[in-house]
Amino acid sequence: MNSASSFESSNSSQDSSQESATLGTIPYSTINTMNLRALLFDPSTMNREEPFLKVIEEPVEKFRFRYKSEMMGTHGSILARSHERNRRKTYPSVQLCNYDRPAIVRCSLYTAHPHEKQRTPHTHRLIVRAENNMDKDDPHEVIVSQDNNYIAVFHGMGIIHTAKKNIVEELIKKKRSRLLEKLRVKNVKLTSLNTVQESKLRQDAEDESRKMNLNSVSLCFEAFYRDANNCLQQICDPVFSKPINNMKSALTGELKICRIDKHVSTCMGGEEVFILVEKVGKKNIKIKFFEVNEDDQEIWCDYGKFSELDVHHQYAIVFRTPPYRDLDIEKPVDVFLQLYRPTDGDCSEPIKFQYKPSEKMGRTRKRPRVSNENLHSSENINFLNVTNGTTNGMMEIGSDVKNGNDNLLGEHTSLSELLNEENGLDSSEFREFMNNLSISEYMSTFDHDLAFDGEKSPLPKDAVTEIRIKEENDPPEVKEEILGDYELLQKALKQINMVLQEKLSSDVTAKKIENIFNMRNTEGETALHAGVMCGEKDAMKLMLQVLEKGGQKHLINTQNFRNETPLHLAVLHKQPQFVQMLLAKGADPNFTNSDGNTAIHLTIKCCHNECLTELLDKNNYVHNEHKPKCNEKNYEGQTPLHVAAVKRNLFAVKSLVKSGANVNEADSTLGRHVLMVAVEQSDKDIVEYLVKETNVDVNLENYAGDTSLHYACVVNGGNAEICQLLIDAKADPMKANHEQRSRAMELPLAKPLEVTVKEEIESEDEFQLHIDDDDEDDEDDEDDEEENGLSKGCTSMDLAKDNQEILNILKQADQYMASTLQNESLDEVQIKDECPSPSEHSTVVDNGLFDEQTLTKLCSVLDASNSWTNLADLLDYTFLVPSIRAAISPSKLLFNYADLHGNVTVQHIRNFLEALDEKEAVEAIDLMLARQVANTGGDQ
Repeated sequence: MNSASSFESSNSSQDSSQESATLGTIPYSTINTMNLRALLFDPSTMNREEPFLKVIEEPVEKFRFRYKSEMMGTHGSILARSHERNRRKTYPSVQLCNYDRPAIVRCSLYTAHPHEKQRTPHTHRLIVRAENNMDKDDPHEVIVSQDNNYIAVFHGMGIIHTAKKNIVEELIKKKRSRLLEKLRVKNVKLTSLNTVQESKLRQDAEDESRKMNLNSVSLCFEAFYRDANNCLQQICDPVFSKPINNMKSALTGELKICRIDKHVSTCMGGEEVFILVEKVGKKNIKIKFFEVNEDDQEIWCDYGKFSELDVHHQYAIVFRTPPYRDLDIEKPVDVFLQLYRPTDGDCSEPIKFQYKPSEKMGRTRKRPRVSNENLHSSENINFLNVTNGTTNGMMEIGSDVKNGNDNLLGEHTSLSELLNEENGLDSSEFREFMNNLSISEYMSTFDHDLAFDGEKSPLPKDAVTEIRIKEENDPPEVKEEILGDYELLQKALKQINMVLQEKLSSDVTAKKIENIFNMRNTEGETALHAGVMCGEKDAMKLMLQVLEKGGQKHLINTQNFRNETPLHLAVLHKQPQFVQMLLAKGADPNFTNSDGNTAIHLTIKCCHNECLTELLDKNNYVHNEHKPKCNEKNYEGQTPLHVAAVKRNLFAVKSLVKSGANVNEADSTLGRHVLMVAVEQSDKDIVEYLVKETNVDVNLENYAGDTSLHYACVVNGGNAEICQLLIDAKADPMKANHEQRSRAMELPLAKPLEVTVKEEIESEDEFQLHIDDDDEDDEDDEDDEEENGLSKGCTSMDLAKDNQEILNILKQADQYMASTLQNESLDEVQIKDECPSPSEHSTVVDNGLFDEQTLTKLCSVLDASNSWTNLADLLDYTFLVPSIRAAISPSKLLFNYADLHGNVTVQHIRNFLEALDEKEAVEAIDLMLARQVANTGGDQ
């Protein structure tokens, strides 16, 4: 048989010639010469004598699979991988070797199974757009001969994603075509398959569809010649390209960070960050932080903390930063973060991220060791007078120090020594004040209601007096900032003594006292702040008594430049005695710092339980009008109870609850309740305390509709012990979140259901590459969406489907609930169902949702169509279905249960029925509503 003449005789085939013209118009010169040179000198091909196919241009690794609806207009075609290395367009190409006659090289779409012998036709379509703007499906054929060096170039090809409902039929069509072509070699007249063959074909297609990876394909190249009967005869074994992965898929697509809301975090970590990303799989993605050295070697890495519930519709992730490897850094450190996909190790391009030093909570200031000569150095520490009116009083204090007229610190290492006679502070008034605070001559003339309304004026330049203390032999840890606290406190005590001795009028004395307590250092801290920082109990007692006796207790709440009051600092420095002292004199525990944290927030963040006890002790507020507010939120939207749960501090949780904290209060960012936070932290003890000893609502939802049980099923792979605790507390395993809530609920009453926006729907298919259904949203079926436009949210059962231990716990709870409903709720429902009407023509409402006429019509329609099961599913009453299925009217029991126990409205049910295309049922509800409107109008 002359294959050449046979091939020529087949040229009458119009389809073949047209397609050959389309695919074969690219000249041979466009083939990558490097690839061809490598082919010619490839040892594996040089000694082969039989014909074979060789891929010389592999297709790109990633290509966007498009839906049919996206094929309007023009789109890019599949290019060769070499195109990525140069600007010239190249296309997938193969060469037929060791063959000297014209032939046909065919390109078809196949699966990308790791073992080539197990690759089969793929359900997606490999199309080429013809001149008449029509799409031609594979197989695509190119004629090769000596004229083009037996090289077939396939250009203009695209991939159309097959809808889920068409997968099997598309596979059957492809398999039928190939089988008929194969059988015609023996029987030219064969035009169809017999029943057995068709049945076997369908079975194979169904089996393959269940394990087919819809996001990865390969190109299959085959070489044929046509025999005398115009049948294709295979020349050699087929050859396959490397996989082409769906660029749009979360399983195989390109990882990319599109936007990040912040790029700086404290080295302590734990800061919440939002990023927008290209499509990712919620179970198949990590956020990697890493640092490299000068040689670009990775020296540290960690991962952001989040769960699949923090991945929003595959395009946004909310996570918390990990702590940096060194928590004591003194300057910012640059690191990188990137998306990381564990299944294939793919990463996004890294972006810069920065860790900054932490404003250390509980920072300490060491007592300095300073000699006399240090006090007269020309270097300076700044003291700012931030007062209303004159600043002369403060100027005097500064001048004394700067000019070296007074040795105010000397060799003393404790400010309590300054209160002794040996230091010159021995006036009778001051000693009396120190002993019993009964300075009648000074205090008796004080008007507690005196107002100090000095005229506000800009701070003059000379209001800043400077002192700086330095000693070359001082240890390196002694800092100017440390000395500033002691200097400030000492000047305040000295000035108080001076004022007491002057015996001035009450208003002048009051003004000077206020000026003293408004004197600030470079941190904006007053003498009270300094007293706390220095840990000087005696000095604090003195200053607080002065302010109390003088009616100036408002100065106790003066804030520094970080908006911290002395009470904040007492908490940060773990000074419970100062906390008690300040509260007893009127300190307000509800003042917030620059982060919106009250003293209660801070003491919990620092895990200073002794300070928390003082803050919550009612005895400390006997003479204090400011009572602690345990439900105040900071700028992160957290109450102290949320912070306690984050810190896993059971003592703090119990203390706050006993003090009236609301266990059902939601945070302001995600709507999380304290139980959710405790579950997220996997803290079994706090969870157990909350569900057993408080009135916490275990079924409360956050903004996304997730409950604590949702969290327990997914955080850190799921926690069976916590799930059991929640189930024992009556958590609902069938409560669905809002991830894919039906859009019918959002529709106006009279507007027909229209679905024009394509949503992500979870796939139930299993793929060859198992990712725990990470890519479940990829297999979207836009046609299915256009038909029904609804999808139930995820229940805890859905989230736990891969964790058998948790699933068993949830199933037992579900069965118990169903049994309870059958023995309890159904009795109620049936009793209600059996109640006779007062009269045959009565309009008595037989159900709180519907009147008798409407209820009868709805039950008749839904019982007949069996759509009540779909309605139960949409109402989150799936657990009822087994119990009421055998009833005479399941629909009526469903509606009665919704009336007795549900939180649905007539509007919700109507929209669901409209979405289910139950037109008669919708019409019945509309008529009922119309009657109600008419009756209301008649009454008026």
